[in-house]
Amino acid sequence: MTLPLDLAGKTAAKVEQELRALGFTALRYLGPNGAPVTVDSTWTVVSVDGAGSSVSPDSEVTIRVDKPVPPPPPKTTPKVTPKPAPPRTEEPAPPVTAYYKNCTAARAAGAAPVHRGDPGYGRHLDRDGDGVGCE
Repeated sequence: MTLPLDLAGKTAAKVEQELRALGFTALRYLGPNGAPVTVDSTWTVVSVDGAGSSVSPDSEVTIRVDKPVPPPPPKTTPKVTPKPAPPRTEEPAPPVTAYYKNCTAARAAGAAPVHRGDPGYGRHLDRDGDGVGCE
């Protein structure tokens, strides 16, 4: 009788069931350190000595097993306590926008001279390009 090749990776209970169905009666289990063990049916078969070879059904079959690796714990999302919103303060005033058609309008509004970055500054007010309009 030929020992099956596809036994590694199955549970000890499944391998034992398959081997007994083939007529094998003498099964010996060895743990990871090579010592005989009383196997738990959930252990995983690592190998079967002589797998794929012909042996008589009354031969002792050595099955090497290891404890199953426990599944990793379920991933949990940590609970995050939201931070309280900062106290409301007055809304800042919207930025002042201004447009002066010409320097006469800028002077009339009291904005002249208008510097680059100031509301109302425009290149059309800065003839020499030095960053100061309506000087």
